[in-house]
Amino acid sequence: MDCIAKPSEPPLILVVDDDRFMRYQLHHIMSEEGYRVEEANNGREGIEAYQTLKPDIVLMDAIMPVMDGFSCCQKLRSTAIEQTQPGQAPIHPPILMITSLDDQQSVDMAFASGADDYVTKPIHWAVLRQRVKRLIYQHQLHRELHDANQKLAEANFALERLVSLDGLTQVANRRRFDQCFQFEWQRLARDQQYLSLILADIDYFKAYNDTYGHQAGDRCLYQVAQAIQQATK
Repeated sequence: MDCIAKPSEPPLILVVDDDRFMRYQLHHIMSEEGYRVEEANNGREGIEAYQTLKPDIVLMDAIMPVMDGFSCCQKLRSTAIEQTQPGQAPIHPPILMITSLDDQQSVDMAFASGADDYVTKPIHWAVLRQRVKRLIYQHQLHRELHDANQKLAEANFALERLVSLDGLTQVANRRRFDQCFQFEWQRLARDQQYLSLILADIDYFKAYNDTYGHQAGDRCLYQVAQAIQQATK
């Protein structure tokens, strides 16, 4: 069964709390709002569910057995960073901490652990609904922006590759040669090394072209170019 939400499916909420009655309340209230809801009993189970389900938001208690919410939150954030490709910003679902702790130190610990928001018990349900809605909306916008930037980067890479290749031979064109030549010239000048160029021609190509036609000549140029590219380092 595929647990990853499809575009037509409502957002998925993961509730991590060792209090069975609290899980029931959160499950019931969030289901009434139209969300899908999954549950975990403690931080360790929450991490496993998080990695499997890929939720859109996590509602987590701070004080739990096995692994408390602060440690679980840190682990979820570090996991998101580890799974992010180099050069990309991590995309992770928001974490809303729900706890009876309301002292300044606990609030600071929650945000330092990576929580995006903080709600104290007893829960004001209208406030919770609005904060969940806001966090999910922000997460969706962030994900859409990330996807758009990724597509733009791929398009720019494809465009750069396109303008650097010769359309016929599919090897680097004159523009790319000039770029590489300038770079190598400066690099070897600093290192006081030699730079060598090999100029090659295809014997009897005009006769081949006149005999077999331009299409065959184009195929010949392509094959020669590919052979040279594969033979060089």
